[in-house]
Amino acid sequence: SVASSKFVDMISRFRTGVVLSYDTKKIVIHYMSSWFLIDFLSVFPWEVVVDAALSDKNANFASAPRLLKLLRLVRLVKLLRLYRLQAVINEMKKVLPAAVLEMMKLSIAVGVLAHYVACGFYYIAVLADENGAGTWLERYHGTETAVAEKSAGSLYLSAMYWGFTTVTSVGYGDIVPITDEEKLY
Repeated sequence: SVASSKFVDMISRFRTGVVLSYDTKKIVIHYMSSWFLIDFLSVFPWEVVVDAALSDKNANFASAPRLLKLLRLVRLVKLLRLYRLQAVINEMKKVLPAAVLEMMKLSIAVGVLAHYVACGFYYIAVLADENGAGTWLERYHGTETAVAEKSAGSLYLSAMYWGFTTVTSVGYGDIVPITDEEKLY
């Protein structure tokens, strides 16, 4: 999940070099004095804590609205991670040539666009499948049973494949829209 990958990122920062220093103690001190608190607050499972607090039979439900507001406020802390992303980009500008940075930005933009296009194409197929219509999922993966047996990752990979081939070219034709909704999309 996203939260677990952020947690792994947070832990890996304890072993990541700081400006050509490989001394673990210096790395830990630098991280603890800079982004650790923000990272910790952004990966802490606040929803689990709130659910546990609200499910307690002896809980004081009068404080629940304040607790939920606090939870929303803590989620804003996650936005502070964008500041670190900007700091990383600024460091990369100092080290990498401009052409490499532009190519990286283009690759990320194409990847994000392909992701959104793929998610939309998959969602349309799921909606059409609820109506009993045959979809690109069934044609590409076989029967409806075969689609149900596929993992979410496999279905996402098929949709991303279609998304990348559609965004970067005219597609290969092996995944084609079947329903009218898929064709319109």
